[in-house]
Amino acid sequence: MVLVFMLPLAVVANSSLVNVDADQIAASGYDLLGYFDGRVELGSKDFATRHQGATYLFSTAAHLALFKADPQRYLPAYGGYCAYGISMGKRLSIDPASYEIVAGRLYFLLNRVTKKIWLLDQGLNIARADRLWRDMEQAQ
Repeated sequence: MVLVFMLPLAVVANSSLVNVDADQIAASGYDLLGYFDGRVELGSKDFATRHQGATYLFSTAAHLALFKADPQRYLPAYGGYCAYGISMGKRLSIDPASYEIVAGRLYFLLNRVTKKIWLLDQGLNIARADRLWRDMEQAQ
């Protein structure tokens, strides 16, 4: 039996390769390094940096320094868009509390329900999203 879940999708009108808000703040203002410590925490404008046209906020000066030293290590997959959405060819918004770290890579998801669906076949979803994301990057 195949179950189909119909979710209201929050498609982002932004065609940017980085998921940012109107103020160009990425990751909904959350500290990317916190995720790698298992913490979901808002960043502060006191610890902000620009990278590839987006502003990233961090909760501490130490997190900011670590990011500046190696941004590629901490940047979320697919420009911070929903990983499951990218696997379907759509740039969807995220819930900053819905995420996974797989093989040292941060993946954001639309919400908890989407995360559960994505986890059902995580490997296939990542492979599909990686391929589609490369296509999106090339089309940009």
